[in-house]
Amino acid sequence: MFDWNGEVSPDGWALPAAGPVTSMPGSRSAPTVGASSDHAGVDIAPPCGAPIWSVREGTVISAGPATGFGNWIRVQHPDGLVSVYGHMFSDGVLANVGDRVEAGQQIGAIGNAGFSTGCHLHLEIHGGGQKLNPVYVLAEGEVPLA
Repeated sequence: MFDWNGEVSPDGWALPAAGPVTSMPGSRSAPTVGASSDHAGVDIAPPCGAPIWSVREGTVISAGPATGFGNWIRVQHPDGLVSVYGHMFSDGVLANVGDRVEAGQQIGAIGNAGFSTGCHLHLEIHGGGQKLNPVYVLAEGEVPLA
């Protein structure tokens, strides 16, 4: 059994943050002005400053300011998926564009920037030009969120 503090599953996946899941993908009331009511990710809410881990090995393709996300990191994975990590403060972005990262490697720290109502990680996973449900994608990699 994993303690999920950066541990990697047998399938090469890691939990992105250790905390309670506070919002699932789907329709919802927009929590703040400017936020979408179509929630494309999952929100995990450990305390501000807690680590954010890459869910899979890959290359950082974006790192820094992003509208709505405050600051984000996007990681391109070898299988074509892209993981998106949002709401970090600027000093919580711990990876740079071009960095090669491993599953379970700390790439950021939890923040409350952008369209956010409290400290949390907003995680999205994109593939094939679509936003995928990260709960299902992580479950296929043997990383349960619930």
